[in-house]
This record gives sequence, C-alpha cells and structure tokens, in this order.
Amino acid sequence: MKDGLQKAVGIVGGYTALARKLGIDRNAIRRWHNVPDHWIIKIEHLTGVPREELRPDLYLAPRPKAPARAARPGLS
Repeated sequence: MKDGLQKAVGIVGGYTALARKLGIDRNAIRRWHNVPDHWIIKIEHLTGVPREELRPDLYLAPRPKAPARAARPGLS
C-alpha cells in the first residue's frame, strides 16, 4: 500500500519536501503504514497521485467505461 505514497514522495522531491508541504515532521511520514485518511485529499492535490493509489483499501479504482455499442440495423 505504500506504492502510492512512494510515488507522491518522488513527485515532490522527497520526504522532507512532502512534510514541509503538509506542515508535519518527515519522520511522521516515514512511520505511516498507510496514508492517514485526513491527509489523502491534500496529498492528492499536492502531487496528482490519485487517492485510489494512496489508499486502495479505502477508494476503489475507477472502472473503465465500456465502449459504446454500435446500433444494429433493425433493432431500434
């Protein structure tokens, strides 16, 4: 579950940079087993990493849209 967090950390330039943006200690971030729910949206906005990647246990990945079916002649 830390893959999304690692991606976010890389985007902002490290644990220290993310911690500064959040106004917390970088060691707090390193101790997270999961991104705390109250930080998910903020980190998503700061980094662009979707909430589904930050906490897949809380947010389902969006389903791909089914392709539109072509109308078959005579079935109107």
